[in-house]
Amino acid sequence: MGNCLFHGEGIEQDYAEAAKWYLMAAKQNDLEAQCHLGHMYIGGQGVPKNEAEGMSWLRKSAEQGYAEAQEAYGMSLAGQLTIQELADGRKRDFTEAMEWVRRAAEQGNAEGQCSLAMAHEDGVGVRKDYCEARRWYLDAAKQGHAEAQYRLGLMCEEGKGMAVSKIEAKKWYLEAAAQGNSEAMKALDRLM
Repeated sequence: MGNCLFHGEGIEQDYAEAAKWYLMAAKQNDLEAQCHLGHMYIGGQGVPKNEAEGMSWLRKSAEQGYAEAQEAYGMSLAGQLTIQELADGRKRDFTEAMEWVRRAAEQGNAEGQCSLAMAHEDGVGVRKDYCEARRWYLDAAKQGHAEAQYRLGLMCEEGKGMAVSKIEAKKWYLEAAAQGNSEAMKALDRLM
């Protein structure tokens, strides 16, 4: 019911009512509901915006192995610090964040795979390793993840972690462009 209300499937969309249903399910240990509720609190959809409450629900779901929550929790850790924490000199813990993302990636979560690949490509929270980046991009790209397809094409074009291959780059750019990825469309124009 929460999903139907949240997405407006067969019923009028109502975030507040969806949150009530998600909360009921979350309290009964439904991992997907806990994850959705976490997102709703972080975004202030149907509930008062409360990042701490949202992170709590995401972590609860993530700790129980729900891949979507693991990826979301890890990426939230990577991106969230309050102004006071920044003023106090606290730094983001990208290593812990990427551990959560890795858990999601290892379960086959395409978003987690793409996020982990980007981390390896840039050396954020993990060692910089183009071969690892390519591996994770490829796993996500094969699942149809447009951003991973574009970034894999870019690695092929630039020869990061592999030999330069304009043919392989074009293949991945075409896949991403077919899904509306504007960066892939620009890359195809560049290769033509």
